[in-house]
Amino acid sequence: MPLASTLDVEARLGRPLTDDERTQALTLLSDAELILLARVPDLRTNLDRLESAIMIEANMVLRVLRNPDAFVSENDGNYGYQRAYAEPQGRLWVTDDEWKILGVGVGVFVLQPDFTPYQGLV
Repeated sequence: MPLASTLDVEARLGRPLTDDERTQALTLLSDAELILLARVPDLRTNLDRLESAIMIEANMVLRVLRNPDAFVSENDGNYGYQRAYAEPQGRLWVTDDEWKILGVGVGVFVLQPDFTPYQGLV
């Protein structure tokens, strides 16, 4: 059971969901929760993150409902469109800022190898 509800989605959308949107939103909210729990296993028990998690789950669903084809631009004359590479069509995703809100590090890191010989081999 997701932390966010369809009421949270509606509040952020600014209008009631249609019946079809509500059905899709319920499924997407459950999927969004699984995505968050994969990186933040204590999400449900960490009260400090509860409101943030609700906001993020609802926003993840809103991104799909508002833009299911993941368009980033669209033209009218001789019609054309462009899809976002980073946000695949119809998929849920979490922004870097949202991960930071949940206390999850994002970005690249460097591992520095240690070439000090092992004492047992020298």
